[in-house]
Amino acid sequence: MSSFNPSAVASASNLSNPSSSTPTPSPSASFNADGFYISLTPSETTSLRTSLESLIRHSYPSSTPPTKPCKKINAPPDPQKPLGFTGNLQNTKTLQIVNTHLSNPSISSILRSPTLASYIGHLTNWPSVRYIQDQAWLKPPNAPSLSFHRDRPYIPLKRELTENDLDGGYHKNVRIVTLWITLDDIEEDSGGLEFAVGSHTWLKTSEEGYPVGANSSFFGGEDYRYMASKMGKDEGVEVVEFKETVGLKAGGGSFHDGDTYHGSGVNRSKTLPRRGIGIHFSRGDVEWDVEKAKGSKVWKEFVEGVEEGGEAKLSEEDFPIVWTRKTEGEWEEEIKSEKPSIKTALKNLMTNR
Repeated sequence: MSSFNPSAVASASNLSNPSSSTPTPSPSASFNADGFYISLTPSETTSLRTSLESLIRHSYPSSTPPTKPCKKINAPPDPQKPLGFTGNLQNTKTLQIVNTHLSNPSISSILRSPTLASYIGHLTNWPSVRYIQDQAWLKPPNAPSLSFHRDRPYIPLKRELTENDLDGGYHKNVRIVTLWITLDDIEEDSGGLEFAVGSHTWLKTSEEGYPVGANSSFFGGEDYRYMASKMGKDEGVEVVEFKETVGLKAGGGSFHDGDTYHGSGVNRSKTLPRRGIGIHFSRGDVEWDVEKAKGSKVWKEFVEGVEEGGEAKLSEEDFPIVWTRKTEGEWEEEIKSEKPSIKTALKNLMTNR
């Protein structure tokens, strides 16, 4: 098992030091080879923490609840007791909220920003990037593990790619890319996100035509890496290599392919939470798998009224295109107006794509 080198992580801590001479790997090369790559200011990180404390108490500034709220926390907000943690380590639960952006404009402005989406565009070489969904995963101390799985099987999108598409190499087949942002420093015992190296290249579709990688047992499994280990052996990988995000600082993030197996262990800290948000992006020109979406509690509301064979395009209001590729000259002009930390990061990504 290995962990991420913090010096190679695109986080608030090193983006704020653009003059650092520490070499970092090419984002595109790492993403293509491993299936993932390891991006918020301190004020944005604090804003997300505060906003999530409101959401877990079912306080929604936009008056719209999330698609899937968590169980309501009744204890009043306390900076010393995030997530309503009382000190009782028995039967603690991981809190999941789907589509936090619906309920809080502050969250939406951060997660749907063109800056975050631009990372996806340059990593994948997509012509445009569409915002699909976000999920908050909030682990109080001693909260259980999250079993390894893939993201793509849960998202009912389809698209037939052609030889004329702009994507090159493996990226012709990428349909979902996830940006995971941690809101806490990830220590050895935090239960941070982990990846199975190279698993984005493993079997994607069953003989029956179904996506491979969904896990019916999400929480609390004794061997949370079981699915990735089993699928790896089926691919001839005797010992699957796992990488952890230990060393990632609050505000930092990782990018992974929707076909990369990932999960997280128990938060073994006795006092500290592990909070994070995963954001799913796709190419701009995807369409619904309408019948699959209609059968999902999470997705059916977005395809109501779409008949079989009817219009299958995604709503621009619910699933906006948040970034579109520009020419090199346009990019140079745009990043001149960005703050230095983001400017440097975008320039590096543009050079390495």
